[in-house]
Amino acid sequence: MPVYYEIGSKNSFASNFTAHFLKDKKLSAASAVVYEAGLNIWKYYFSKNPKQANASFYDIKEFFKGRDLDTGKMKNKSDDETFNDLTAKLSVAMSALAKQIEKKVYEYGFLKGN
Repeated sequence: MPVYYEIGSKNSFASNFTAHFLKDKKLSAASAVVYEAGLNIWKYYFSKNPKQANASFYDIKEFFKGRDLDTGKMKNKSDDETFNDLTAKLSVAMSALAKQIEKKVYEYGFLKGN
């Protein structure tokens, strides 16, 4: 089943590089949690805005947060508590994955420890 169906979009994506790249990969437990959290944000977005198949994470954040009318800057937080909850879960999952990756960065010598 194509990824765009999985998230509720009726239209395919202009770019499907990531979906094809991940198709045959086995994700670690921490990576799978990040993937699932991101997928849940996409699903929620497409439940609210089903016509926009090619939305980036930036587009999704802009959709939910909106912009300050005076400055034109994206607002820091959304009024949509479900979106805030989903992005908080993504942040926690990404932090857990980052901690695992950080260990390997030093273990494999990409960076030298102090």
